[in-house]
Amino acid sequence: NYLFLPIDTKKYECKIKTNNKIRICHSPTNRYYKGSEYIINACKKLDMDNDNVEFILIENKSQSETIKIKSTCDILIDQVGDKGGWGYGMSSVEAMAMGLCCATQMNEEYEQFIPNHPFINVNKNNIYDKLTELINNSENISAIKNQSKEWVEKTHDIQVVGSALYRYYGQI
Repeated sequence: NYLFLPIDTKKYECKIKTNNKIRICHSPTNRYYKGSEYIINACKKLDMDNDNVEFILIENKSQSETIKIKSTCDILIDQVGDKGGWGYGMSSVEAMAMGLCCATQMNEEYEQFIPNHPFINVNKNNIYDKLTELINNSENISAIKNQSKEWVEKTHDIQVVGSALYRYYGQI
C-alpha cells in the first residue's frame, strides 16, 4: 500500500492567475541530486530569450522565505535525472498547493504508478523546449495551475492521506 506525502493544503494561499512576466523558480536543497546544472542553464537561456520570463533560483533560504518566494511564481522546476529519487518531492507538493505548474522528470515506471497527474515531464535534453512551448502558449499555464491545485488536494491533502492510512489499518 502506498501513501502520498501528506500536506495541509489549506494553509497555502493559491494564485491561479499567471503573472504577466512568467516567473519560473527552482529551489534545490542539493544541486547535484536535483540536476540543477541543466535546470539553471535552461532557465537562464529562457530568461534571456523571452522578455516575459523571469528565472528565480531559491537557495539558502528558510522554509518560510522559500514559500514566500515560490508563492509569487508560476512554474516550479523540481528536478531532472534520477539521482535524487524518482519524480517529485515536498517542494512540488507545496508549489502545487499554491497553484504552481510543476515540471520534473518522471521515468516510465513512475508515470504508470501515478497516472493522470498534471506534472510537465521534462529531462535535461528537452527542458528548454518544453518550457518554451508552455511560455508560448501561456493561456495553458493557468489551466495547469488549476489542475495542480485540484490534484494535490485530491492526492496529498492531509485529510485524504489520513483516511487512506486508516483504511489500510482497517484491512489488517
